Amino acid sequence: MNQVLATFLACFMVFAILPCYAASKSVDAGSGIVIITKEGVKSVYLDGGRLPKNSTETYFLKSEVDVKSRPLSKPKPTPSPKPTPSPVAQPRKDGHGNTSTNAKQPPALATASLPTSRKVSAIVKKEVKKRKSESAKSATPIPQSKKPVLEVSSSKTTPNITITKKAPGAMVLKDEFDEYGDVAGIPDAIEPVNRGFFWVNDQLYYFVFRPVSKAYRVLPKQARTAVSNVYENVEFPVRFVNDLLQFKFKNADLEFRKFLVNSVVGVGGIVRVSDRIPALANIPASDTGQTLAKWGVGHGCYIVLPVLGPSSARDTVGRAGDFALNPLTWVSFGGVSAAASIAITAPNAVNTMDARIDTYDTITKNAIDPYQAVRSGYSQYRKKVASE
Repeated sequence: MNQVLATFLACFMVFAILPCYAASKSVDAGSGIVIITKEGVKSVYLDGGRLPKNSTETYFLKSEVDVKSRPLSKPKPTPSPKPTPSPVAQPRKDGHGNTSTNAKQPPALATASLPTSRKVSAIVKKEVKKRKSESAKSATPIPQSKKPVLEVSSSKTTPNITITKKAPGAMVLKDEFDEYGDVAGIPDAIEPVNRGFFWVNDQLYYFVFRPVSKAYRVLPKQARTAVSNVYENVEFPVRFVNDLLQFKFKNADLEFRKFLVNSVVGVGGIVRVSDRIPALANIPASDTGQTLAKWGVGHGCYIVLPVLGPSSARDTVGRAGDFALNPLTWVSFGGVSAAASIAITAPNAVNTMDARIDTYDTITKNAIDPYQAVRSGYSQYRKKVASE
């Protein structure tokens, strides 16, 4: 009896447990929880209704995942190994200077049309030969009868030399540092003597006349201008007589009018009223040296006078003529005392020296040879005066 009862209970338990197990399996299979993998969407097995322990997956509800809209991800292609370059032998030079290698070159390089060193040298030689022939054709040879005669200036230093045309069929080589070579200068036959007097005058200018000039400039500019105007007005006879001797009657007439205006209206020439009258403002000044030049008298030799400075034989005679025509000379030799004569002529001498110092400093400031600079400047100035 007990055995039958045990068998009945065992069968009851089997039939009672199997449906529950099958139901749990069906619930687990259709739990609605999924994971997304590379192969697609997979359902998750719930062990006893619980998620797996120690899992790193991300879980989703199956109803929220659109399987069709998420295509399966393609696996990443494995990178192909890089080809290892074949070793290339280092180039070396042979006995002829050409480079060669022991290793064979790749087919692409072997078939490429690259010029070798011999080909390059041949191309260069051909191009040089071609240019030489073109330059020889373009150059026009000078006939023997028309070759220029070259005259080289005797200069101690010969830096850059330029060629200038002197006459038809003649050329002149001129030193670019010879800044006085192109000036038709006055012949300097006694240059050593002139340089000696030039040095004496330079010392006088520096130690005597320049301090006097600086002291004279203490006076107001209006006072110095008034002194200059008075003495220029007094020297009217020098300009008037030389205008007549040069047959410049119009200039002589203008000089006479200028003298009257400045003497009367300008109070003895203190104010130069003639500068306000266009016809009398810029009348070229005439002197005896200019008159001699108009008459065809040459310069003669260059002369440096003590204190007075640069001159020439002709202009030295002209200075004597100007001195004789100056009314201040008449006063000096008219029985006036020496003190009165000095008082009359000293302002004019200081005023003239002041202007001369300015000119001297301007000419010699940046000159390589001050003596030549002064001689060239004086020659150009007298040439301009003679042409007026």
